Amino acid sequence: LKKASEKLEKLVELKPDAALNLRLANLYLSTKDSVRAIPPLERYTLLKKDAVNELSILGECYLSRKEYSKAEVVLKRVIDMRGASSQTLAPVYLSYALSLEGLGKASEAIGAYEQALKADSKNTGAQYKVGSYYLKNKDYKRAVPAFLVSRGDKAFEDGSVRGLAEAYYAQNDLKSALPYLELQNKKESGNVETLERLVSSYLAVGNNSQAVKVLGELKGK
Repeated sequence: LKKASEKLEKLVELKPDAALNLRLANLYLSTKDSVRAIPPLERYTLLKKDAVNELSILGECYLSRKEYSKAEVVLKRVIDMRGASSQTLAPVYLSYALSLEGLGKASEAIGAYEQALKADSKNTGAQYKVGSYYLKNKDYKRAVPAFLVSRGDKAFEDGSVRGLAEAYYAQNDLKSALPYLELQNKKESGNVETLERLVSSYLAVGNNSQAVKVLGELKGK
């Protein structure tokens, strides 16, 4: 492969056409060498401006190098070329969101995640990011449905439970908050704020005996 790539590099220097650049890029991609794949992909997409698949790959290569500004530009171009509502764009929107996050454009990134979720609502990672963003910005109603989905993924379960407990409690929906506060208390036993919220929630649903029990735990703090 090394000899083949060197030979292709020389050919590209002599005859910089699209086909040779694509061959060279694919050779590097086959060995997962995204760094070396970038220059021939850049040259190819300059020559073939409608090469949407290769542009998408180029965007992924930029992402792998944390070149977020370049990734943002290229992936936005892919979205524009395919049509913003295309059902095949979910993976591109996810990558676009990562590039925006890398640039500190949080609200724009969430917009991209939400576009991806229109085509793939079960993407728990994207749902968790959306829920966390809305929770941070105190938009509790929009945080809840996202966390309800992400909770189904073990990787996001604990954070989703905390998010649901917080979001429901903040909306004064203590009945809905209660099961998540109980789960949170099992994971983080003895947390004073959680115990205080449990007391309020038990009282709200008329479970006075549990409220008294938790009050006893609080007094021991």
